[in-house]
Amino acid sequence: MLVPTVIRSARRVQLSLVIASVAATMSLFGRVAMAAPKDAAALKLREQAIYTDYLGTNFAAAESKLAQALALCGDGTDCEPKVRARLQCDLGAVFFSDQKPDDAKAHFVLALRDDPNVSIDRDLSSPELQRLFAASKNAGAAGAAGASTGAATPSPPSAEDITVTAPPAQAVLTPVPIYVELPSGVDAVKVNVRFKAFGVEQWKTATLRKLAAGWGGEISCADVGDSLGDLKYFVQATDANGDLVATSGRLVSPHVIHIVAQVEGEPPHLPDTAPPARCTQKTDCPPGFPGCHSDAAKTACVSDDECPSHQCEGGFCVEEAPEPVADAPYKENWISLAFQADLLVLPAASNTCQGGTGYTCFSGSTYYKPIPLTDADDIVSGGIGLATMRVLAGYDRTVGQNILVGGRVGFAFNGGPQRPSASAFLPISVEARASYWFGHDPLGRSGFRFFVLAGGGIEEVDASVPVDVYANLTDYQAKHSQNLEAWKKTGLGFVELGPGAMYAITPNTGILLEVKATLLFPTSATGGSVQLGYVIGL
Repeated sequence: MLVPTVIRSARRVQLSLVIASVAATMSLFGRVAMAAPKDAAALKLREQAIYTDYLGTNFAAAESKLAQALALCGDGTDCEPKVRARLQCDLGAVFFSDQKPDDAKAHFVLALRDDPNVSIDRDLSSPELQRLFAASKNAGAAGAAGASTGAATPSPPSAEDITVTAPPAQAVLTPVPIYVELPSGVDAVKVNVRFKAFGVEQWKTATLRKLAAGWGGEISCADVGDSLGDLKYFVQATDANGDLVATSGRLVSPHVIHIVAQVEGEPPHLPDTAPPARCTQKTDCPPGFPGCHSDAAKTACVSDDECPSHQCEGGFCVEEAPEPVADAPYKENWISLAFQADLLVLPAASNTCQGGTGYTCFSGSTYYKPIPLTDADDIVSGGIGLATMRVLAGYDRTVGQNILVGGRVGFAFNGGPQRPSASAFLPISVEARASYWFGHDPLGRSGFRFFVLAGGGIEEVDASVPVDVYANLTDYQAKHSQNLEAWKKTGLGFVELGPGAMYAITPNTGILLEVKATLLFPTSATGGSVQLGYVIGL
């Protein structure tokens, strides 16, 4: 009894023991003409190993299934010698494809001892494999003469059962249409195209649909890619039990479609269907960008057991639903302390200190009563001016995960002086507000958080701009001007709207920045503010 001479792993030891046991049993009972009740089950495992696992380049799974089939055969009464020879020969072919020629040769010798007429399945054949098999046949010729005979092993479907209509060439980034017709009497429920684009290592699957008198579909433009080269493919049809009933092409000798820069003449298309449109460059469609859908990142499959989710649909594994993200705990009450600089839009004005312009002029803190010389300087050019400043204490309460409602109380300074018979500057401000924070669970994590806010309340916003005036014509001619401050005093009501950002140093503390646009009334004006603060969650 010949056994493999090179044992490369513990798994090989276990497999060789199983095979040696089976081979020993065959030598004892191989010539006994008895029924073989487990032929069908062993051949069923063989079909799965070869036409699913091996053609999917899952060599480890193919080896395992063939070893199970040999163990299932047990003694000579369970499987015919030719069935065992078929399994040994296929196992040798799988080992060869898995780059284990010593193990492959050992199993070829075992196969030839059971059936000297056994041959390499043409779906697995290649010139290199045939040379190794011939060498094994010579090595085992002496023992093969006494091999027993038995019923013929069912052969796999013919490699050219299916009639395929596919273009010899297709342009880059353009779907490849493939149309097939099955031979009469073949009852298939699924037709798959196994393909591999140029420069890609793994085979993928495209599932065809019923179309006209046959089956049709496309290899997507994302899989075709934007590189020139050959796209290889073969076709497999299976019945309701998942058994292979017809094929065209093989893994070792696939059909070829040339991917070129441009196709001359009429573009290829499916029957009664418009030619597929060229896709945009793959680099124009960033991963995860809305509206960009590609099968390139999906895992190809033939059966459910090839997928982590155990769901194979349309030739691709259905992605498992991600585990729901648990909500991080967050504080419901937030207090803050902030500094705010107000801004005010100052309108342009001529003869500013003569009254009626919205400005009130002061010399220091003293109201300027005289009426200066007309059209002699006394001009405000307009623009945005720095106005009052204030310190604010705040409180906010969460409403759900994304909304805060609360208020601010502040003390302002740098307000304008009081003019006669007018109210003094109001240093106190009161604000009610609400904010919406973007993202999932924004109040329970560190890092940047972004939000928008709206609010309103009571505050006075004052700003000043310097002006030069002349008391009379004599002073003007002598160039004796007076330097005054023209104050714009606005409020007391206001509404505000704007964006904000917080950098959460920890989930419960952080630095806050707000930029707000403000509308003041009844003394109307347009302004804004920039606020910088520190927030703590309690």
